[in-house]
Formats: sequence, C-alpha cells, structure tokens
Amino acid sequence: MHSARLILAGSRSSGRARTAGVVAILVAMLATLVQASPAHAQGCIPLPPYVINSDRIGMNVVVDGGKGVADYDSDYFGASWFVDYRPEEFSSASVTLDDFASSAADPAISLEADAANAVRLPILYASLAPVHSMSYVHTLRTTDLEGDWRTVVNRLISRYPGMLLIIGNEPDRQTYQDDQLPIEYAQTYHDVYEYVKKQDPTINVAIAGVVQPTPLRLKYLDMVLDSYEQLYGVKMPIDVWTVHAFILREVSASDYPPDSGEVWGAGIPPGVSDYKNDQRIYNVSEHGDINILKQLVRDFRRWMQQRGYRDKPLLVTEYGILMPPDYDAGNGLVYDHEFVSQFLRETTEFFFTATDSSMGYPADGNRLVQAWAWYALNNVVNGYLVEHDSGAVTPLGDDFAALSAKYGSATTYVDLAMRAASSSGTSIPSGVAGEKVTVLFSIQNRGNEASEGAMVRFWLGDPSNGGKLLTTTKVSRTIRARCQREYNGETTVTLPALSAGAHTITVTVQSTGASDPIAANNVASFELVAGPTTGTVDAD
Repeated sequence: MHSARLILAGSRSSGRARTAGVVAILVAMLATLVQASPAHAQGCIPLPPYVINSDRIGMNVVVDGGKGVADYDSDYFGASWFVDYRPEEFSSASVTLDDFASSAADPAISLEADAANAVRLPILYASLAPVHSMSYVHTLRTTDLEGDWRTVVNRLISRYPGMLLIIGNEPDRQTYQDDQLPIEYAQTYHDVYEYVKKQDPTINVAIAGVVQPTPLRLKYLDMVLDSYEQLYGVKMPIDVWTVHAFILREVSASDYPPDSGEVWGAGIPPGVSDYKNDQRIYNVSEHGDINILKQLVRDFRRWMQQRGYRDKPLLVTEYGILMPPDYDAGNGLVYDHEFVSQFLRETTEFFFTATDSSMGYPADGNRLVQAWAWYALNNVVNGYLVEHDSGAVTPLGDDFAALSAKYGSATTYVDLAMRAASSSGTSIPSGVAGEKVTVLFSIQNRGNEASEGAMVRFWLGDPSNGGKLLTTTKVSRTIRARCQREYNGETTVTLPALSAGAHTITVTVQSTGASDPIAANNVASFELVAGPTTGTVDAD
C-alpha cells in the first residue's frame, strides 16, 4: 500500500465525540449473508432516486473540540445526510446500543461483539432513542490509511454496509489538507477502491473533492486520471464524483514578497508546476459571488462529460462562506447574516433547478448536481447553523431549516431495502416434501421515518410471476431511519418436494402503516439446489 501523507483538515481536525449514554461497539455482519445486486439493494446514501426534494440536502459537521452531530438538535434543520472527517470513530454519534443487539436478543441481556474484539457488556438498549435521522457519508482521510488501514476500512464498511465512501479530502490542497501528488492520489485511490469492492461490492466509492472546480484544479484531476490509466491500464473506476465549491485565491507564496497580503486561499495543487495560465486570483469580494459558483459547477460538469463520466452522479460535499462576518471585503461588502442567508437561498435554488440536456446526469433529469452539503453545522468562523459550544440555533440555522421545509423535509416515509438473502443449511434432497431451510436476510431503512412491524415474506420462485408463498414473518423490532441500523434476521421455511436442479428463493419486505414509495429495492433472491450434493448454496 502506498503510504499517504498526513492530512490536517484545517478547521476539521479530528476530535472525539462525547455522546452521553451511547457506547460505540462494532459487530461483524453475519458472515454467511451474500449481498444482493446493487440494482435491488442500494445503500443508504444521498443518490437518486429521491423520494422528496430535501433528500438532496446535507451538511458538514465540524468535529473540533470533541463535538459531533449528536451534541446538537441536528434533526431540526431538515437535512437528510451529513459528512464529517472523523478518523476511526465513524461518527459514533449515529450509533445506539440498539444497533448492535441481535434480532432475537432480549433488551436486558448481554451483547457479544465479534470474537476478534471480544467485547461483552450488559446493556439496556431499549431506553435509548436515536440521536438523529440522517444518513452518514464518510470521508476516509489519509491518516486513516497509515498502519493497519485494512482493519480500519473493515470496521467502517461493516458498520455501514452499502455506504458512500469518499477516498480522501482535498488532495489538491497543500499542507492543510491531503496534499498528494496526482500519482500518489491515484495509487491511494486504487488500493482502497480495489480492497473495498472485494469486501462489499455494494459500497459506492467516491473520488475526493478538490477545493474548487477551477481550471487549475481540473488540470490536477486530469493528471490523476491519466496517472491511474498509465499505472493500471484502465479508466479510473469512480462510482460517484464529489467536489467542493468554494471561491478562493490560487497563488503561490513564491510569487509574492513576504507579508504582501496577497497569499491566501487554496494555493497551487501539488505536482502542478505550469499553473500561471490556469490559476484564478480571486479577490475577497468574489468569495461569495453566486455567478462564479454557478459557472464553476457548469464547467465541472462539462469537464466530467469530456472525460467520460457524464453518467455518474455529482455531489457538492462542501460549500459555503469561509470569510468572517466582520471582515471588510471591499466596497462596503461584509459577509454578515443577511449576505450569507441570501447566498444559501440562491445556491440551494441553483442546485435544485440547474439542468443541461447535453451534460447533466441522465438518471436525474439531467440535473448538474444531485446532492449538496452546507459547510457547516457548527463551524466557528461563518455560515454555522448552531453555536459550536452552546448548541444554540443561529438565525442562519433557522433559515436553513425553513429552506429544507420548503423542499419537503416534513414529509415522512420509510424505504425498506432487502439488502441480502442466503441459506445457511446444507443442500436439499430432490423429491422430498417437508425439508426445512434456514434463510438469512438483511434489511435497511433508507427513509426518514423508523419502520415498525415490517412484514417479510419468503417465496419459492418469483412472486410477480406465479411464485409460491412459503411463509411470512413480522419484524418485531424497530428498523431505524436512514440506515442507522441494519436489521439481520433468520427464518426457517418448509419446502415442498423439489425437482432436481436450481430453484429460486425470493425474500420480500413490506412496510406496514407507513408509505414505502420505492418498491424496486424490497426484494432479494438466491438459488437453492435440490439434489444429492452437499454444501451451502448462497445468493449470487
């Protein structure tokens, strides 16, 4: 594994969240479960299809000072997802003890984690409430990739199966962020991507967001893509594109005398020596220019099309105002609440409505951007929705919540996804009625409302094409919203006499009492072989 250099994410340096009453322990997934195909088992991530418009809206969470998403009334703002830069804790704020109890566990009994961790502790998880209703997007920083990084990645993807994983954070930013040469980032991405896909093919892997989509940053990304193809002989495989949409000056300290006051902003990307024809030397007064932001996003989508990635979703995973509110930007301009609130409204409207039939994402009505995350929930400089220490909601926080409500955040729904199904027993003899098979299954809830009493049905064959219902079971426990917990269950089914050969077992899940508008992900299936052979047959 290529040894990546240290990231310090500026104001996003790592911290440890203090979460009262929540113990973050990670348990291994049932090893015998085999993932269903991605078409039927998309993970809990902010990608199309969207049930409500506000599913696109996200936020960044700053983890400085030991704060995390659970330290605030985060649901008030109506965002559907959040991203932070925590190294190995994987946003423990989203974890409750209820997440880790087995499907058959009594609320007051002990809990066992996997043998490698050898963790046992008494719990009373029923008394704990979920801390928020948002999906979690993780940025895997290069500090996570030092030492035994595979263990770190295993823990992460086991906790969040089917997740969206961003590899790196602003590798184009020297000193303060990832600071990787294009060939270094290409190697890092390759090693992590290949490993993650072998462990869980349903993980959606995203390329790191550059600090801003300027021509200079596009040159850096060209070098990354070209390096990858030269090293590995194939086009760089990217499930999701991310980008940050700030407006910052691109200059080198070597081009100015000391204390000139001209050197600030994003700097020059590492490895890009020929930069003077492509750099953008923005002024402070342009930092919040909505027209510049719009053009940068359009330029980025056009570049994606030219590089052959039009059919990939684009997430703006950071954007906002970084200049202090009392800073004189010139010509009487200050980035006060009035300015930032208007910037928030105008960018939100742009992201929702901007389309282009020649370069937009076809699977999302040719929109340029699929989802976006405001920086930040609790930033201490500007643009924050809560006061970092007290948690008090700011006027901008109220504005953000009102925008989310405008786009449907008050609409509740469940979205049950049958992620996996398999059998755990031996092969079934043909021609014998009454044989029993234990079927293992796994369910996520991508919706914004918890699911109660979901019904799981087991079929011989395809239920939409004459399949035979074998049995039905009711999920007795809550399946939390936004994939805060994956439900793992098992049911024994009795089979009729089967002819020799392969037979399809289909497992479906149905919500009871709450709307589940996406039916395509409610089903998973596997093949069971009837005959004289022995051995376990799992889902393909």
